[in-house]
Amino acid sequence: MKTYERLFCLCAGMLIFLLSWSSIQAENVENTQEQSTRVESSENQNTTIGTAQDWGLSESEWNQYKRWMQGTDGLWYAHMTPPAVLGMRADSPEAQRHFAEIVARQEHDKVERELAFNNAVFIAMRRLYPDEPIIKDFDKSAFNPVSANSKSKNAILQPGDRLALFENIQQGLDLAILPKVLGLLRANNKVSLDIYCRGNLDDNAIRHWAALNNIPANLVGSGRITLNQDDGRLKNNTVDLKPPYLLLVRDGQSQVVSVWDL
Repeated sequence: MKTYERLFCLCAGMLIFLLSWSSIQAENVENTQEQSTRVESSENQNTTIGTAQDWGLSESEWNQYKRWMQGTDGLWYAHMTPPAVLGMRADSPEAQRHFAEIVARQEHDKVERELAFNNAVFIAMRRLYPDEPIIKDFDKSAFNPVSANSKSKNAILQPGDRLALFENIQQGLDLAILPKVLGLLRANNKVSLDIYCRGNLDDNAIRHWAALNNIPANLVGSGRITLNQDDGRLKNNTVDLKPPYLLLVRDGQSQVVSVWDL
């Protein structure tokens, strides 16, 4: 092999080596930056969790929570509050009851604040836009639980009547029926409302839905409105209707009614 050919091969080899080394170094820098970003993100998350005092925990309970969250619990229970994680990890009925009471108090306060603020927003809307209807005029026939050509019999509300409203709360806001039903309740103080929520739900989900839809807390507290999990009433009903729909219950008998006929 001639001298210039050997020099060419040597230069080509050095170039390949340098390019490979540069690629490795760039990858290392990128990995280091990614790890740094993860650590920084983790630190930011830790600073937003709060303190033991914020969650009503002792320092030893707080430290135990942080130790568990370093392991698999950090993946499994990332969406849960610290007292709830500790309750899941409780090793005795007494400890479980202790953390359950902390969670119950905090959840109660949280829902109470949400209800109060939703009520304030509702009052503000009525004050700022007094002449604007909550539900603007639109074709209501698509939302009627009965045929547009039929009329509900004996649908005029009487003292002692109960309305049973079946809801799919996973759909969030009910602007079709619920505001009208609540208006009927305010206008007829001898009429009560039972709301049945469809699906495999817990009480928290029902309370959040009630807050979202401005269910009056005072009427729930007085018993004029009840919030219930649907325990089969929807399936056992003889009518084949999708919620939301309304029943009028009178003298032990019930019938499907259109809220627009009441």
